Amino acid sequence: MSRVAALLLVLLVAAPAARTSTTRTAVKVLVRTKTPIAAFAQNAVSVAWGVERAKGCKAALHIRLLATGRERVVYAPRCYDYPFYEPQLVGLAGGRALWLAGDTVSHWGDDTYLLVAGAGATRAHQLAYVPQQWGGGEWVTAIASDGATLAYGFVNSGCNENEGTCDKYPITGAAFTLAGTTRKAVPQSGPPLDIAVGGNRIALLPARQSGNVADQWSIPPADDPLVVRNLATGSLVVQIPPAGGSFREVALSRNTVAAFAERSDGLHVERYNASSGRLVDSTLVPANSSDLSLAGARAVFRSGRKIELIAAGSTTVTTIAVAAAEPIALSVSGNRVAWAENRPGAGRIVAAVL
Repeated sequence: MSRVAALLLVLLVAAPAARTSTTRTAVKVLVRTKTPIAAFAQNAVSVAWGVERAKGCKAALHIRLLATGRERVVYAPRCYDYPFYEPQLVGLAGGRALWLAGDTVSHWGDDTYLLVAGAGATRAHQLAYVPQQWGGGEWVTAIASDGATLAYGFVNSGCNENEGTCDKYPITGAAFTLAGTTRKAVPQSGPPLDIAVGGNRIALLPARQSGNVADQWSIPPADDPLVVRNLATGSLVVQIPPAGGSFREVALSRNTVAAFAERSDGLHVERYNASSGRLVDSTLVPANSSDLSLAGARAVFRSGRKIELIAAGSTTVTTIAVAAAEPIALSVSGNRVAWAENRPGAGRIVAAVL
């Protein structure tokens, strides 16, 4: 879940109960830490987690190969007030890592920095400076990865509330991919509220200015379509309208695209064919659902501490596990569902196999 998506939870209305069942799946602890975990990400072969240590600014991102247990520690280029600015905004692909760090400037905003570490590197470097300000500024809205692809969404909200309106300050931005540690804009991507990557495609939820209230752009535009494009060329694969509501959060696999769709009757997980845009099914889910991911056509998300699954061809929400504490950065890689959770003075990474 991106920072933006977390803010949007307060906008949801209570939805009627979904059709549910419980099938507990055995969980396995992959990593135990002696300090709380501040960030988490995974890919097919590795898990990455960030820990914050106040003394000596020794905040670090740990990357562990699951097959061998071999671990690499990556340090930031300098001290930051928030070395892992958003727990959800971490990406891991091909041995490379991408995350956001920040410093507090004042109550008007924060200075944040996009950090990237190449494969094998033990020190990250600052890829971009992203000044986030109340009422306007630049924002990293999402980080996504699949296979060797590492991408992020960037929005520049040039609103000045002293002018009385934001309408004449249209936002700009794009989705970017990383080749090594060099970024490249996805052609025609536009400013994205959320992104997901799968194979050679990227799914985007659009962002736009929608009023003169601070950060009003972060509200998903009603009736704006979800868009799937080719990663390299930006050519349009398909665009999907939200059918009378708005999308928030998007997930993408090779053949399926899914999104949370917010409508007057509640929150739904909707799955579509990623090539044709045909609606496959729509499932009513709890209003506090977040962290949507796909394992093939199977949708995985969380509702509070519950880890939920909607199987392919089904509209039943099945609880497969219950986290011991609030899950951090729930995600899917292949058939592995994993998340981080903290207990007093310690953390752990937990996984369940679908």
